[in-house]
Amino acid sequence: MHCAERLVEGGFHVYAAAIEASDVPGFYAAVIVKHRQGAGHASEEVFRDERLEAGTIWVSPDNALAVALFIGTAVAEEQRERA
Repeated sequence: MHCAERLVEGGFHVYAAAIEASDVPGFYAAVIVKHRQGAGHASEEVFRDERLEAGTIWVSPDNALAVALFIGTAVAEEQRERA
């Protein structure tokens, strides 16, 4: 598994992963978005998808991570605008 993390303005953390597929060559893209309202507060999971893009298999872990970070960042920005 390959992992990456991105901080998004407003207290959002995007955790992305490229998970190796067991049945075919390639990687699934996965993402978790958490929000923390301030120091001392527990973070709350606001989004999770372990098989982004309907379970698309990506050729490389870099491609899967890029998709996961892009989608996770978009979700965080949308959540921030709603607040």
